[in-house]
Amino acid sequence: KGTVSVGANNVKVDFNSNLITFPPIVDLNGAGTGTGFEAEFRSLPVAIVGTTSTVTDGDNANLSSLTAAITNFQAGDTLDVTVSSGITKTFSAGVLTLRGSGTLSAYQTVLRTLIFNTTSTNSTSRTIAVKANDGGGDGPVATATVKIQLVTTPIIDLNGSASGTGFTAKFNATP
Repeated sequence: KGTVSVGANNVKVDFNSNLITFPPIVDLNGAGTGTGFEAEFRSLPVAIVGTTSTVTDGDNANLSSLTAAITNFQAGDTLDVTVSSGITKTFSAGVLTLRGSGTLSAYQTVLRTLIFNTTSTNSTSRTIAVKANDGGGDGPVATATVKIQLVTTPIIDLNGSASGTGFTAKFNATP
């Protein structure tokens, strides 16, 4: 808040600087260029954020929620985090929602545990849109791209061209 006086008549203008708000910013790669992140899935859960990912806000010390949505969700896709500090999680239809008034630091700690997993056989890369809300509105979206590299389990055929894949061996014990 402040006051400006102008001229001999002392025209008084009051203003409120609280009208300027800053949205929360999610940066999935931390110190890297931009705010996005790329990962490659090869049959095991994969982190979709960097270890130095950040959550910042120019005018709030807390967040009220953070969402991560798989924009091209396939049946079998999941997102998960390890929650703490009163932050709760729900996952439904490709959207992971974190809720609860928590500090930027608490949300940042939870964000750094964000993983993608899938049982789908669809090899299309997945796009995950992540945004935070400080109670005054959503911040811009940071995007993670997960390249899907399907790994087929090799079949070990122990009996060659015979039917099946098994092999039986008999050992004779000689006294």
